[in-house]
Amino acid sequence: MSFDRIMQVLGGVALLLSLVFIAYELRISNRLAEMEALNRAYEGTAMIRSEMLTYTDVWVKAVGGDPLSDIEEERIRRLCGGLVSNLHNNWAQDILGNVTNKVNLRLSSAEALGAGPCSFSRESFVTRGEVHAPLLEAFDRGREKLKQ
Repeated sequence: MSFDRIMQVLGGVALLLSLVFIAYELRISNRLAEMEALNRAYEGTAMIRSEMLTYTDVWVKAVGGDPLSDIEEERIRRLCGGLVSNLHNNWAQDILGNVTNKVNLRLSSAEALGAGPCSFSRESFVTRGEVHAPLLEAFDRGREKLKQ
């Protein structure tokens, strides 16, 4: 075997090893990105839960249809804004990540928001575009239940 042939074989092996390494690095990078997205979703959900615990009394009043003060109405608007935003973010991550096992959970959450004190939040579902259309449909089902 000539020196040139040996160098060609070594070059091919080196190229193959570098491609394997790049594929491995891409896999690790994708896993890290998934973990970061899950962490952001968890943080958003934890923040909303904390707010809900802080203002549980106001939420219970709103769900019961009791009159709210101006401050309480503003708290409900902010809580609903956080809930809706968190739902949209989680939905987008689930769709992009092809996490199909959580789709029904997100849809039932949207329906519950439409049937509760957040029924005024419909516009934020409309403006999100086609990917969020199933959430809008679920939200509207909840609003219809509220009217009945």
